[in-house]
Amino acid sequence: MPRIAYSSQGFPPEMGSRFSGEQALTCSWRDLVWAALTVGKPRASHIMRYGRYAWFECLYRASLLYANLAEQNGLFRRTLAYSSLDATEKGAISYFLGLTTAKLFAEKLLGVSWLAHMDVYRGQWGALGLAGDPQPSLVGLDREGRWVVIEAKGRTGTLEHDVLARAKQQSQQVATIGGNAPRLRVALASFFQAGALHVAWEDPEMPLANAVSLELTPGELLHEYYRPLLALLVVQENQADLDWVKLGEEEYGVLHVREADVTIGVARFIYEAASRGPDALAEAVLAERRLLARQARRHRAVGSDGVLVQVGALWSRKQMVHEPERRSPI
Repeated sequence: MPRIAYSSQGFPPEMGSRFSGEQALTCSWRDLVWAALTVGKPRASHIMRYGRYAWFECLYRASLLYANLAEQNGLFRRTLAYSSLDATEKGAISYFLGLTTAKLFAEKLLGVSWLAHMDVYRGQWGALGLAGDPQPSLVGLDREGRWVVIEAKGRTGTLEHDVLARAKQQSQQVATIGGNAPRLRVALASFFQAGALHVAWEDPEMPLANAVSLELTPGELLHEYYRPLLALLVVQENQADLDWVKLGEEEYGVLHVREADVTIGVARFIYEAASRGPDALAEAVLAERRLLARQARRHRAVGSDGVLVQVGALWSRKQMVHEPERRSPI
């Protein structure tokens, strides 16, 4: 499988050697697609709550990866299609890659299953009188129910020396969430070095002196996290086009986005709990977090968030080592 080289700074020594110095994270194209489809994006939930738009959003996110990344010498590299874009277009895609790698690293290395974009809580941020201040990108929960804050950056080329410093300041803007200090405040940047995707991240630990306290609950975050996917599946169910498949200990409602050769689904108990409201959803998900983690360990198609993502032949190494225009249609 391909890998992403990364460098770590500032993490507590007890977190181990994976959080110090130069390392590499091995991940599959499926892992990258899962991260892209499940990470928060500014205002996306307000569009994706309308089911058919959620289908287009899934196709859009998968297509961004397919068009702009390829595999070479065991690394994810930018394609010629990406290199030919203008600066504004590259900036938008790089930002998306920053969010995607943040979600991937949070899951694989930090045990953080759920991340939502802080933009969805802009009203609360503004009510604190900080609407103009640079806020962090993402807020999330790890598998133990502890809060994390992540500021994700994406760069089209090499990493400028001040990018992580600015990201650190943004991640330090939050003192507490729901009365609890975040377990981590992470600054992360994805960038291209010699054409290959790299990541640098740091945990600055302490909040700024003027950091704010946010009144969010696990239920609110999980409701926001799952809403786009559930909206999509509800539409499919109403059209009698929702498939249910059994995988290990759980059943998943799945949708096939054939144009992207991607299948996406959600565990049945999450699907059912969501209809009872945010608090019921949080209670069900956190109560079953060990089941979700076990499913993720045993079945590569499932993340520890209970979201199933599978990719087909379109994403095979045989295809992805080529530039997009040279890949064979399925």
